[in-house]
Amino acid sequence: MDAFADKLGRVGAWCGQNKYLNAIKNAFQNFMPATISGAVGVLWTNVLVNDSTGLGALWSPIMALKVLNPIFAAMQYATISCITIGITMLLASEIAEANGETGAYPAVLGFILWMMVTPTSFAAKDLSAS
Repeated sequence: MDAFADKLGRVGAWCGQNKYLNAIKNAFQNFMPATISGAVGVLWTNVLVNDSTGLGALWSPIMALKVLNPIFAAMQYATISCITIGITMLLASEIAEANGETGAYPAVLGFILWMMVTPTSFAAKDLSAS
C-alpha cells in the first residue's frame, strides 16, 4: 500500500508543477461560485421540479413550484453556458502569467481564439433584405 501511495504522490507532485494543469485548476476555482449556482439551476429544473423525469413524476405537489422554473432555467443558462467566456479568458491569462506575460493581451487573445473555434449559426444570407 505504501508503494501505491508513493507513486500516487509522485503523480500528484507532477500535476502540481504542470503549468497547464495549474492554469485549468485556478481558472475553474475562480469560477466555482458561478458553477455552484448554475448547478442549483440544473438541479431545480431537471431533478426537482420536472414532471417527466424528476421528483414531479413521483410527487405531484412539488409541481406547484413550476412557476419558478423559468428563473432557474435562466440562472442555469447565465452561469453554466456563459461561464465559458470568462473561463477561457482567465485560462489564457493564467497560462500567460506562468510564461511570464502580464496585461490584458493574453485574455483578449484567448477570447478571440475561443470565438474562432466556437461554432455559430450565423450566416450572411440572414442579413438580406426582403
